[in-house]
Amino acid sequence: MELRQLHYFIAVAEALNFRKAAERLHITQPSVSRQIRQLEEELGVALLMRDRKQVHLTDAGRLVLHKAKALVAEAAQLAQSVKRADHGERGSLKVGVGIPLAQSIRGLVTAFARQFPKVDVQYHDIVFPSTQSRALRKAEIDVGIFWPPVDHTGLDCQPLLEERFWVVLPRKNPLAKRRRLRLKELAGQILLLPNQTPAVNDKVLQMCRAAGLTPKTKRTTAVPHEAGAALVASGKGIYVLAGTPLKFPSFGSGIAVVPLDDPSTITVYLAWRRRETSAAVLNFLATARRVFRLASASPRPAARRL
Repeated sequence: MELRQLHYFIAVAEALNFRKAAERLHITQPSVSRQIRQLEEELGVALLMRDRKQVHLTDAGRLVLHKAKALVAEAAQLAQSVKRADHGERGSLKVGVGIPLAQSIRGLVTAFARQFPKVDVQYHDIVFPSTQSRALRKAEIDVGIFWPPVDHTGLDCQPLLEERFWVVLPRKNPLAKRRRLRLKELAGQILLLPNQTPAVNDKVLQMCRAAGLTPKTKRTTAVPHEAGAALVASGKGIYVLAGTPLKFPSFGSGIAVVPLDDPSTITVYLAWRRRETSAAVLNFLATARRVFRLASASPRPAARRL
């Protein structure tokens, strides 16, 4: 049984006339008759009763007409779904997002969802760049967004955005009243270094050395959300973190966020598997380039230095 035979049968059953069905299908009447006969032979029943004046549906023909319409509609829907998937309008996509970069890509998330609402995008928090690179190569994620370094073996990557640095400190700290802070003014402060952001930690320590500052440091598993905010508010230390103020919500009145008066930034990278062919992935990359107004769509290798 072929879809073509079902199409021909539906045309004849609706017109109850072989000549009119043939005209509707833009084929010859003998071709229509031959396909209907083959369908009846395959099913082993008569679908149409023919005489010189009229064509009638048999009981079996009425049943087949109902089922044939459903099958043809389902086939058309399948073809449309496949076409949309081929164009990246449907399907699924897994995106790894470095902690805490979710706020930085909020515009990208919104733009892609608006343009491709039928694509099921799953965003996964992934801490370390090495974990993201490995997950990309194993196809556990399709796109990675993270700070360097990028182990780009088998991967392509592109700078996505530059993030500046902010100081997160207790509001009761005298420095919290400043509109901007310089690194040297942080002398004597305990600098909290989250385990989840090794690239940012390395960059901050590099900036301190360049400024002639040797800060007191303390490693912590807490990032400046509930747990991190509690550390800062209780005077256990301060953070110097990359991002935007939206990343550092104030829990109550105990936390202040002040921009760091330093030209240094850290690059956030977009990474994907080399020679990627998935339309959904390519659409996501194109959306990212549009949202962040990237000058070039060609990938560039991520620098190892911060």
